[in-house]
Amino acid sequence: MRIKKSKDIVEKLLTEQPHLRDDDNKLLASVWYIQIRNMNFLPAQITGYDVLEMVAEKKLANSESVRRSRAKLQELKPNLRGKIYYERHNHKADVKQELRNFNDEYRNLTSAQKKIQKRYE
Repeated sequence: MRIKKSKDIVEKLLTEQPHLRDDDNKLLASVWYIQIRNMNFLPAQITGYDVLEMVAEKKLANSESVRRSRAKLQELKPNLRGKIYYERHNHKADVKQELRNFNDEYRNLTSAQKKIQKRYE
């Protein structure tokens, strides 16, 4: 499945079904449902094994491609964003500070480990 095609399906789904904007699993299931229908199968009549086979043979969109398409579309088109998008971005400063603290702690730990290592040389 080409990214362009999955991107078009993702955009249509995000536009028509807002509840999919915050749930990648439901979004992926909906994309696969459409793709399976487009292959002239009835989703209710195929087995889980059939779906696994389609995934393995790359007949269905890659889950990561669907997730990336959703993320890019939400970045570029605010009307496709869900509640979680805004919650996540409201905490951006907190996350950055946590990462800075972690990096500082790691640097301190590393220099302490170097001092200990020098003692035994």
